[in-house]
Amino acid sequence: MKALFRLSWKAFFQSWKLNLCVVIQTAVILATLISIVSSAHSRFTYYTPFRELLQGEGYFCNASPAPPIGSKYVQDSNVVSELMEGVRDEDVYLTYMAMLENKGQDIMDSLTYAYDEIFYKNWIPEMESGVWFNEIQNDYEKNVIPVVIYDEADNYDVAIGDRLTKYYVYWYFDENNIEQSELRPATIEIVGRLSSEAEVVYYDIHYTDCRGIFRDVHEICEEFGQTLFFTRSSDIKKSDVFYVASNVGFIHMKDNLSEEQILVNKSVVQGLTDDYMQIADLKTNSKHYIYAQLYTLLPIVVCIILLTIMISCSVNTIITYQRLRDYSVYHICGMQWKYSLFVNAGISVIQFCFAVLFSVIGIIVCEMMNLLKETVIAFGIWQVITCIVFFMLNLFVSFMLPALIVGHTTPVEVLRNN
Repeated sequence: MKALFRLSWKAFFQSWKLNLCVVIQTAVILATLISIVSSAHSRFTYYTPFRELLQGEGYFCNASPAPPIGSKYVQDSNVVSELMEGVRDEDVYLTYMAMLENKGQDIMDSLTYAYDEIFYKNWIPEMESGVWFNEIQNDYEKNVIPVVIYDEADNYDVAIGDRLTKYYVYWYFDENNIEQSELRPATIEIVGRLSSEAEVVYYDIHYTDCRGIFRDVHEICEEFGQTLFFTRSSDIKKSDVFYVASNVGFIHMKDNLSEEQILVNKSVVQGLTDDYMQIADLKTNSKHYIYAQLYTLLPIVVCIILLTIMISCSVNTIITYQRLRDYSVYHICGMQWKYSLFVNAGISVIQFCFAVLFSVIGIIVCEMMNLLKETVIAFGIWQVITCIVFFMLNLFVSFMLPALIVGHTTPVEVLRNN
């Protein structure tokens, strides 16, 4: 096997001009395939985490904290489910805003968003340091709230593990049954810090597909000009901190509801928000967003692969004809005639290895020059699989044509003709 590889290596450099053309072409094609697969995969990234929430009938909405439903603020899923037909508590998934502030300030300098478990476990944003909530195992005591911070304006000079005291308004009735309020302290512990490139679960009114479930933290900060805190709804709910449903909401309904029940449910959703759509429409729009690009790119990918394989086959066929005399000499020296095919296959492997090397170097250089900063190009499992499939197809076809040439001639014929 080592001898065959040495022969392949020698043959590769003897026809280095032809092989260099194949290497450069294959390197460009590999980089193109990686870019195309990355682009397609980036769209699935938004759909996959919450695809289970896109099943069945119901509503996707931007829950507003301002107008309460009836006389109740929406603090839990049961407030919604009690007013709707064919909706259980476990069918409602919400995000919340916790009313935390600094003592002595009239305006809050931060916003605190709390996620139900399905949101913080299924979507993990890019972290600058620390951890996201899926990695936190311990339970915190009452009124101690773990938070992940995004502080673009550097309002808080804090490190991971630091604790801060925030305040919330606590409402109660005194001995005369008169409603009173007072500021009470709550402790927040910094467990992580988001990257400036992070995207979080947050309703985006600009999209009607799965992209509408997410938003850049940088955009949120620019809109409100405040520090952002993110936490778990379970920690907020076991504290005395006042909170209300705010932002992303999924409400699932049973199938086969009557028209009257559907109208009742719609009126409840309208009392919760002005921004809503049916989950079925969200799913349809999301699939259109994902597959529209695939339908456009797939023919291009197929044509690129076919063109590359044809050129590679042509080059390998030429190399085979050029090396037939050498193969005949190798046969006289003891190498079986069929092993000349493996020499040719070795050339294809060397071509591909150099192409991969050139592609990787090109991507690294582009990354160092920040040319990929605004792109979605990445190198993951799907990109690796695509490159391997391309290599196997290329190797197979490049192997078959030389096999026909070698199979229809003999060493004696080759030496007689040369």
